[in-house]
Amino acid sequence: MRGLAARLLAPCLLAALAACASLEAETPAQRVFALKAEYRAVLALAVGYESLPRCPVAPTPVCSEPAVVDLLRRADGRAEIALDGAEQVVRSPAASEGAAALALEAAGAAVAVFRQLLIDEGIL
Repeated sequence: MRGLAARLLAPCLLAALAACASLEAETPAQRVFALKAEYRAVLALAVGYESLPRCPVAPTPVCSEPAVVDLLRRADGRAEIALDGAEQVVRSPAASEGAAALALEAAGAAVAVFRQLLIDEGIL
């Protein structure tokens, strides 16, 4: 039980640190990297859930539902695409502030959906 508690606590602490980092970010580039840090913390929880044995027909206390794993994978893919796009925009000298703001908003929303999915499924 002690190992399980440590595995669950570490990603939670990462998520808390990532949330603090995103509040302190000032430039668009800093916000992208703060969002990426938050994404990685959320991804660590999703990967931990995915690595659990799949639930049999009668669920056991520690298992992962294939349908939930599929949802997590799709949310992960969307968040990663949005984050990579935002990073490209904020790194481009030709990008306007408006474009950077829209890209950051989309990336933040994608990470928030990924995080909320973990909350809804009782993983976070």
